[in-house]
Amino acid sequence: MGIFSGKPEKKPSPAAAVVPEREQTSTVSEPAGEPTVIGKGALVKGELRSKHDMVIDGRVEGTVQGGQRVVIGKTGKVHANISATVVSIRGEVQGDCTASDKIEITETGRVFGNISAQVIRVAAGATFRGSSKMAKSSQSKPVPPPRKPTEPKG
Repeated sequence: MGIFSGKPEKKPSPAAAVVPEREQTSTVSEPAGEPTVIGKGALVKGELRSKHDMVIDGRVEGTVQGGQRVVIGKTGKVHANISATVVSIRGEVQGDCTASDKIEITETGRVFGNISAQVIRVAAGATFRGSSKMAKSSQSKPVPPPRKPTEPKG
């Protein structure tokens, strides 16, 4: 019974109950959580870090450190160095991009800086001004040079 009304008190449904926020402690090996999104009208200055995927459709000036994947959308303008497992550029980047796996510059992408990854893909129509380095994974072992046949001693 309600205190003042005399009517039975309604209890909130479990779906309507307020759940306290909990701190995110995920790592790259866990399933991806909600992506970090910088919207079209946003401007971020400074250091931007996320363990999850990032989608940047606004402007970012500073540094960007992503977990698995950083996507610069068609309207994204980034004046920063970017590092992640995969970097996909559909907008504009002025700065160096480093990916432990792959960098892709789509036909609408524009990159003015150096790129380094195991796999680099630049689509026809893309703009890229800088140097590129295809770096091997730190996990792969170097292949030894072929051995020369030994001459018999005689």
